[in-house]
Amino acid sequence: MVAIPEFNRMKAVFGNLTDHPLYKEIAKESATLLIADALSDVLSDNNLKSDQVHPNAKGYEVVS
Repeated sequence: MVAIPEFNRMKAVFGNLTDHPLYKEIAKESATLLIADALSDVLSDNNLKSDQVHPNAKGYEVVS
């Protein structure tokens, strides 16, 4: 499971996104592998995103 960033306008503006804590809880409860911080890190870097919520080609390369 890939963790998705928690929605926070201020963190998004300043490029400091963090994963929503729910993903860590679900992964623990379901014994599922969690890929943490991948999307949060990419979407915190303007050079790796095509808009506010989607990685660009380089961003997807980093995630994969």
